[in-house]
Amino acid sequence: MYRILLIEDIFDVRESVKDYFSLKGKDRFKLDLTFDFWDGMNKIRTEPYDIVILDVRLCIQTGADFCTLLSQHCPYPVMFILDMDDEEEVAYAIEMSPSSLILKPVEATDVYEQVSDYLNETETPSFNQMLEYSGIMMNPKTGHVTVDGTYVNLTGKASSLLCVLLENTNSVVSREMLLKRIWGEDFCGSDRVVDSQIRMLRKQLGEKGNLIRTEKGEGYIIGGKQ
Repeated sequence: MYRILLIEDIFDVRESVKDYFSLKGKDRFKLDLTFDFWDGMNKIRTEPYDIVILDVRLCIQTGADFCTLLSQHCPYPVMFILDMDDEEEVAYAIEMSPSSLILKPVEATDVYEQVSDYLNETETPSFNQMLEYSGIMMNPKTGHVTVDGTYVNLTGKASSLLCVLLENTNSVVSREMLLKRIWGEDFCGSDRVVDSQIRMLRKQLGEKGNLIRTEKGEGYIIGGKQ
C-alpha cells in the first residue's frame, strides 16, 4: 500500500481529496492529512511516504525557508499545489523543481490521477527502497541521509560509498568493487583513495561511523559480526 501525505490548510480541499482517495483507492493508498506546515515536517521526519503533496502558499504564509527544510528533511518525491497566476508561488516552484505540479483550483480527481500516474512509473513504493542499518537511513535515489532521524550532509564520494555499503549490508565490499562502482572502470589512481574517503564517511556519520568496519586484506563491511 502506498503512503501519501497531503499538507493543505483548506478544509474543503483536504476533505474532497480524502473522500476521493477513500472511494477510488482505499485498497491501494493510505492518505495522511495535516493542515499545518510544521506538523507536516514532523511527519516527514518520522514516517515513510511515497509522495508528499504540499500547498506552496501554506509554506509561504508560515515564513519558513521550506526550500531548505525540504532539501534537508524530505527524501520523498514532492508534488506542489500551485497557483500559476501567483508569481511568488511560481518562483518557489522553479527553485525547488518538484516532481509534479497540481494546479489550483484543486480537483480531487486531478490529485488522484497525478499520484497514480507518478507511482505507476515506479516499480515499488519509495519507502521500500530506503536503505537502512542501525539508525542510518538513506534514500538511494536522492542521496538523502539521516542518522537517528537527523539529516547528515555527506560530501565528496561519501554518499556513494555509503550507498554501496548499505546495498551490501553484512557483506564485505572490496576496494576493487568500490573503485569500479564509484570511480569508474577507467580510474588509474591508487585504491588507497577508497581508504581516505571511508575515513571521511566515518567522520561525517559521527558515532555511527564505527559501524563501518575494515576487513583486513578484503575491504569494508557495514553490519555483520562485531
